[in-house]
Amino acid sequence: MDLREFLKILQLENSFTAHSLKRAYDNYCSSHRPSPFLNNRYAEYQNRERWEKIGSMYSKVMSFISENGNEKHGGHRAIKEASQNNFETRHIQSLGLQMTYIKPGSFLKGSPNHESGRTDSGEKQHIVTITKGFYLGVVPITQFQWHKVMGTHLKDLSGNEYFSAPGHPAYYVSWHDCQDFLANLNKMERSAKFRLPTEAEWEYACRAGSFDKFYYGDDESYLGLYAWYGGIKKLQRPREVGLLKTNPWGLSDMLGNVWEWCQDWTYQPGHIPVDSIDPSGPGSGRFKLLRGGSWHDEQTAALRCAARNFDDPRKRNSCIGFRVAMDI
Repeated sequence: MDLREFLKILQLENSFTAHSLKRAYDNYCSSHRPSPFLNNRYAEYQNRERWEKIGSMYSKVMSFISENGNEKHGGHRAIKEASQNNFETRHIQSLGLQMTYIKPGSFLKGSPNHESGRTDSGEKQHIVTITKGFYLGVVPITQFQWHKVMGTHLKDLSGNEYFSAPGHPAYYVSWHDCQDFLANLNKMERSAKFRLPTEAEWEYACRAGSFDKFYYGDDESYLGLYAWYGGIKKLQRPREVGLLKTNPWGLSDMLGNVWEWCQDWTYQPGHIPVDSIDPSGPGSGRFKLLRGGSWHDEQTAALRCAARNFDDPRKRNSCIGFRVAMDI
């Protein structure tokens, strides 16, 4: 049993602090102690053994919280999973862009050591807090929207303009191309609020309160309902956005279709903060982060919520697109 599974047992889906965790633990144990009416010694042993395991796991959880800064900034810092039951959306009329408000909250970023497909040491689980709400595009930026803002079509690696379909994601976009798009969009909207999401914001929104491998659970057999990826069929290019099932916060194509650029530079290998508040990555680096997996990936490991990728910010290919965030 790992931390994620223990939290599921305690049903701590809304919030917890060290104090509330202990209270939930005590309540759980009081309702699962060996019954005094059990005469079957084996059954009594099973209950006692289970209770002892839960007690051991509680100690591990408390140690995890202590090591990850629950009490570092004075008092108990709660981990609050933002409730997104009622989606507050905003429609950017000039662009036909629908955005969903993502409330502030905290989450466990990364993956447990035993998660299948995990290869990146940068996935070490740690608590991350997002203190400011923001808007995030419901789908990646499409080719229609790119043309609307930039006045041109994107070019493939041969330098030829392409336009596969209005509702297909914009691809062959470098990180620098994204910055040009955002500059034009901000100018068009007389704003300075549009940007790429940080990696932490991206994973927070992708998970939508989930501790699982994928935001809907761990079963790979359902992935085709949520993501375009090479394991379903031999795809030749990205597919139209918004056709598959959304995550619990109403976001589509967070897994598969195209890798999505994030604002951050990559951390140096092994340099992962364990108590992060609004992390935005180092001030400089060689690569920019990408998240979400793509239509070309045949292995589901690349489509996990915690999976990380990176590339040169000048890189363009048919697997890379982006999604827009907006400050309030």
